[in-house]
Amino acid sequence: LSQNRVAWNYDFGINVIINSQNNTIIDNEITHNQGDGISIASTSPNNVVRRNTLSDNQEYGLSITGSSNCDILDNTITHNGYDGIRLSSHSDWFNISKNTISSNGWDEIVPWDGLQCRNSENGTIWSNTIS
Repeated sequence: LSQNRVAWNYDFGINVIINSQNNTIIDNEITHNQGDGISIASTSPNNVVRRNTLSDNQEYGLSITGSSNCDILDNTITHNGYDGIRLSSHSDWFNISKNTISSNGWDEIVPWDGLQCRNSENGTIWSNTIS
């Protein structure tokens, strides 16, 4: 999936789900969606998310749940409602490198993170700019 503008959708911008593996999401603009910019979930391993702009989505910029061996490289992730990147539920063996992650969510009760890893192991987080 490359060189698309994905905007103003009712839910996710891009949703990779249920045993969808070996996908490459590259050089896309993903913005103003009511859910996550990109969601990868439900045992969908071996995906690459590279050189995308994910901005102004109402929930996570990029959410990976229960999907291992994902590479997240060279993305710009800004002004999303929740965390810029969130990994959870054994999204193990990940690589998050050379991303710019800034100005993502905050509300009065919960401060959101630029990058959150929850119950995910054996990953590499390297050379990102997070502010």
